[in-house]
Parts: sequence; structure tokens; C-alpha cells
Amino acid sequence: MSMSSDFSILSDNDDLPMGWEWTNLDRILSIISGEAFKKKDYTTSGVKLLQIANVSFGEIVWEQQNFLPEDIAYQFPEIILKENDVVIALNRPIIGGRLKIARLKRQDTPSILYQRVGCFKSIDNDLIKYFFLYGQSHIFLKYIQENLQGSDQPYINTSCLPKLTIPLAPLNEQRRIVEKVEALMARSRKAKEALDTIPKLIEQFRQSVLAAAFRGDLTADWREQNPNIEPASVLSERIRKDLYEKMDQGTLSIDSKEETDKKIPKKWLWVSLSEIGKVSGGLTKNSTRNVLPLEFPYLRVANVYSNKLDLSEIKNIKIRSEELERVLLRKGDLLIVEGNGSLDQIGRASIWDGSIDPCLHQNHLIKVRFEPIEMSEYILFWLLSREGRSQIMQVASSTTGLHTLSLGKISKLQIPLIPLAEQHQIVTIIKELFDSIDRLFYQYQGAFSQLENLNQSILSKAFRGELVEQDPNDEPASVLLERIQKEREKEKAKVKQIGVKKLKK
Repeated sequence: MSMSSDFSILSDNDDLPMGWEWTNLDRILSIISGEAFKKKDYTTSGVKLLQIANVSFGEIVWEQQNFLPEDIAYQFPEIILKENDVVIALNRPIIGGRLKIARLKRQDTPSILYQRVGCFKSIDNDLIKYFFLYGQSHIFLKYIQENLQGSDQPYINTSCLPKLTIPLAPLNEQRRIVEKVEALMARSRKAKEALDTIPKLIEQFRQSVLAAAFRGDLTADWREQNPNIEPASVLSERIRKDLYEKMDQGTLSIDSKEETDKKIPKKWLWVSLSEIGKVSGGLTKNSTRNVLPLEFPYLRVANVYSNKLDLSEIKNIKIRSEELERVLLRKGDLLIVEGNGSLDQIGRASIWDGSIDPCLHQNHLIKVRFEPIEMSEYILFWLLSREGRSQIMQVASSTTGLHTLSLGKISKLQIPLIPLAEQHQIVTIIKELFDSIDRLFYQYQGAFSQLENLNQSILSKAFRGELVEQDPNDEPASVLLERIQKEREKEKAKVKQIGVKKLKK
């Protein structure tokens, strides 16, 4: 299945293949939008209400389902949806560079169109299938992008859709195009399904590496070759001594260690985080700061992700001079997100890289400073491990349903402290293995991108008339357009006649 990477589709200045015609969308399709039904009318069964949340990328999803009673729904026959109708999200139609457009299958009906969802209808199933392929092309996506309105909530007005021009093939050729494209895309779907399993496998591989590291497996041979290394208990005592000296100066408090029965190698030691690092909070943002004399850039929750910093948007905050030392970041500081709406996002952790100097941090980011500073990477990897994450989620849970961390909870996290030399060894091995995993992930991304390019190449060839053979005996598209026009005129006359009969009664 070889395709070039040329995604261009004919423009209306190009010569069309034999029997093709340029036409505006409204000459071949009806374009409608839905109604704003009232929530009080929703029921648990009846006619499915097709809302914007149900329109996904190429398919309808029913994770969110609402229904209307049949006696209400069928008062709106013009927006009752049938198999093969094509729907498009009118609010935020493009997400992640992909268009929310889908064709209804039999199991999606009966359903009725809700507001802010558009629908393309045709009296000919072959024609609507042909259009749906065009709706998945880059040229249609580009047209929607160029006609978006609004900035915070971009939307498309249905009034712009009739103006879109489309290269219309003869009806028989449309059937051949649809059949060929669907066959090729079925093969690419199978490839995509195989690719979709890779991110999960990659994450499992990462967790396997971390689990092996904190069982001591990655450095088992190294420990045999280095039997005389300083044990973690000596390192812990030295760190504790330094921290207690600071505590005596009134700059630090240490939480007592909680016992754990997890087995670890000899010369390793379970400690609480506050026994080996200085745990501190950040600045609370409020209006009283507006008049303060000093102003600095500071990090927020939005800047800290799992083993990653996002510094694309940095804000400033005003402080008192006496606050500076406590909240000033130093390269190598470990940052932990205190709270987030989602439990699996609480405790995101990363290391400050010092790229902005000076820089402070807000109160929803908990800072942990280690001496020696090299310990930060080892502790970060522990927090990223399945066991570390499990501990964070356990302490963040509450009976109220609100999930959050605190200085106290972070301070009591249990850490497997190991000799400093072994920490360096483990971090080096983890980084090497993670680099290999990252290369696999980049290959996956490349394959995924090539697959999307392949699909677009298929569509481009289809709408340039290069995908299937042309038959000079096919009825030309101009005849199809004339027939559609006549059928529409008949339908209008029928509606008008019904209206006249009603007036005479």
C-alpha cells in the first residue's frame, strides 16, 4: 500500500478529471443544525439526543447519553437523524489538529440533533459517503480552520458551509472511490490498533525499570563488586545531623519516621522524606501583594508536570524581602504538586532546572531541598515509580472526596535511602534505559504520523481522480447535479402543495 506524501487536492482553478464538476456544498447536500431542547424533558429512554460530546473523530461515541420522549422528538422530523447522516461539532470543532466529524451507523439511530451540532443530509447514500471522505481530508479541515469565529471558544457558523466547493465525481466513480478508500483505511485502522497498544507497553516498561531499581535488582552486581561502600544509615545520620542543626536554628522541623515492613537490600534504609530533605511551602497569591516592593517570576502548578517543566507561561508575583530566602528556588530543588482536581495528577513531581534565575514558587508547589543536591534525581525516580505513586495517592485520599497533599503528608512519605554511590549508579542506569525507551516512543510517534500521512495521501489521490480508474461510460457529475436539482424542486412543490391544502381547510 504505497502512497506518495502529496496531500494536495484539486483547487477550483484546476482542470477536473473527465466527467467531474466543481460544485458548492449546498447544491448536493442539506445543511442543518439542531435544537436547544430543555433538560426537564430528558428521559432515560426514547430517542437518543445527539449532542456535541457524542461527536468524535470519525465516529459517534455514546459515553454521555440523554434521551427525549418520542412524542417530543417526532415533533421535529427535520432533525431526526438517520443512518449515514454526517454530523460535525460546531463549537470547538478542531481539537489537537483533528476535526470532530462523524457518519452515523445504524446503531446510532434513532437519534435527534441537539444545538451546536451541524448535520449534512443527502437523499443519496453514495453521495453522503463520498462527502464524508472529503470531510476527513486536510482541505476540509483547512476550510473549517479558516472560517472559525471566536477565540476562547472557537465555533463554526453553518452559514459558511454551503459556500465550500467540492470536486464532484460521477456517481459510479464515487462508489468505486468510497469502496477503495474504505478498503485501504480498514488496513490502516488495523495498523493503528496495533500502534495504539504501544504507549501502554512503553509505560509498563518504564515502571518495570523503576520497580527493578527500587528492589535493588539493577545494582545487585554493583553491590557485590563494591562491598565496602558507606551504608545508607551513615548517609542518613550525616544528613540528619545537618538538618537538626538547622532545626535548632528554628529553620526546620522533622517529622518522625513511620515504620514500614517492605524488604530492601542490606545497607539500604527506610526513612521519611523530611529526614533527608528540607520540605517547605511557597507563596500564597492574594490582592494584598499588589503593593509589595519586590517582584519576581514564580512557578505555578501549571508549570510542573511529571518529570517535566512547562515554562511557556511564567507569571510574576510581589513579595516582602523577608519572604525571599524561604521561597527562592535553587537548581536541583524537587517540586511536588500539592493538589489537583484529578487524583492521578496529584503529586506530579519534577526537578527545577535553574533556567530562570531568580525564580520563586507558589504555595501549591511543595519544595524539597536535598544536601547533597544529587539526591534529587534518585528521589524523583522513586516518586515516579508505581510504589511511590501508590503511597502519594494513599496519603492524598480523604473521606470527603477532596484529594490533596500537604507539607505534613509529603514530609512523612517513606523513601528507600541507599548509599550515595549506589544512588549515582541507579540514576545512571535508569537514565540509560529511559533513553532507550524514549527512542522507542519517538519511533512509535513517527509510525503514527506516517499512518496519518498515508490516510491523507489516500484521500488526496481519491479527490484528484487518481485512486480508481475512470470509465468514460459513467454518467457525468453534471447529470447528477441536474437530477438533484429536479428532485429538490419536486420536494419544494410537494411541501408547497401540502401548505395550500392546509390553508383551504
